[in-house]
Amino acid sequence: MDRNDSNRTYRKPGPPELDGADQPRPGAPGPEATDPSEDKARLMQKARQIVEQTPQVRPEKVATLKEAVRQGTYRINARRLANILIAKLLTER
Repeated sequence: MDRNDSNRTYRKPGPPELDGADQPRPGAPGPEATDPSEDKARLMQKARQIVEQTPQVRPEKVATLKEAVRQGTYRINARRLANILIAKLLTER
């Protein structure tokens, strides 16, 4: 063994390192990129599942509101209610 060999360090083989030209650009689709319409369909399906699993009546919320009505502390925001009713009327047509 000559002198130069003793100064070298052993490096475990692995994937080759990429120089700047070979690296993917940020935001560029990689090999795992999928069709945006597939992503949208997958998200829509997930949203449907969540909605189907969510109960229509939330007992803890109902109990809180019942108690507020019973105590006379429940207040209706008339402006908010009016806006909701108007929006529903406009979107039904």
